[in-house]
Amino acid sequence: MNDAAVWVPVPAMFYWGWLVPLIFGTIFGWRYHRDKVRLGNGIWFSLFFYSFLTMLAITILGSNIHWLIIISGALFVLLILLIGLIFTLQAFLLLWNAWIMWRHESHTLANMLTLYLGLGILVLPFLGNLLSSHVPQPVSYFLTLFPNLVIFYLGFLFYNYLTMLTIYQFNWPRLRQDYIIVLGDGWAETQSKTTFQNMQFSKQLIAQGPAKNPRTIFVTNKYGRLQI
Repeated sequence: MNDAAVWVPVPAMFYWGWLVPLIFGTIFGWRYHRDKVRLGNGIWFSLFFYSFLTMLAITILGSNIHWLIIISGALFVLLILLIGLIFTLQAFLLLWNAWIMWRHESHTLANMLTLYLGLGILVLPFLGNLLSSHVPQPVSYFLTLFPNLVIFYLGFLFYNYLTMLTIYQFNWPRLRQDYIIVLGDGWAETQSKTTFQNMQFSKQLIAQGPAKNPRTIFVTNKYGRLQI
């Protein structure tokens, strides 16, 4: 194929960019191996994932295979639309989780957090626009900018949480365990009021058992995993 048919010429030095997803992927793998439940792992995975997509796009463009470029471009647009849809619907996803929590859990402040966040995302922009026309211009700028910053921040946290939630589904704990603690069953101990207290009290009971270095896992339901 001659040079005139080259759609996007890619300089050879650009391919050194593959070192970026390699570094981010290594950091994510190391951190995830050490602690699989840290939310910070989601940030490193996102850095790896999007840098990988960027370099993949550059490599595909550099290949100059026209049909591959067209198909990959269409898939890339669909992926961006899907991610944008998640950000757009985050308020409704939070409200949906709040409804599930309302049905299955006590109506505490912590359990209703997704309800308040979802309502805040829906109400804050309208409230800011409504008040901005009745206040001085500097305050109007703040009322316009602040809700958008809050929504972006919450959207980032929510997306990061969903990322780790998806990754964690591929975690299969070892079957050979000395203790399996089912959170919320009330069998092992009845003093706890929170998940953290449940773990603390369960640890005290396990320490009284015969195993010197016990292998223990905690099991919970799925509907509560979307709590932030």
